[in-house]
Amino acid sequence: MNRYLVALLSVISVCGFLFVNSALAKDEPKENMHALGGKTIMTGAREAEKGDGYSTYSYIKGPKILNVTVTCSCGDGTSATKSCPTSSYQCNCPNASITCD
Repeated sequence: MNRYLVALLSVISVCGFLFVNSALAKDEPKENMHALGGKTIMTGAREAEKGDGYSTYSYIKGPKILNVTVTCSCGDGTSATKSCPTSSYQCNCPNASITCD
């Protein structure tokens, strides 16, 4: 294989690795948009505010958020699901608990 091609592929691989790692920064929630039945559903995930774990959330996007479903999953195998009035909440581990703000 041409050594220039190998060098280019190496640079692309490093850039991809750096992009993925920067996307997984702790303080940045990852939010996705999905269309379902004419509605826009927002979903996301982020690391737990305390302890070893993560949370996932979902809500219907509109002029006002009416209900956010949150699941907190911890490294100790515990999980909790709760409905919060806004997307402001904390997931705490161990012994999964969710606090709505």
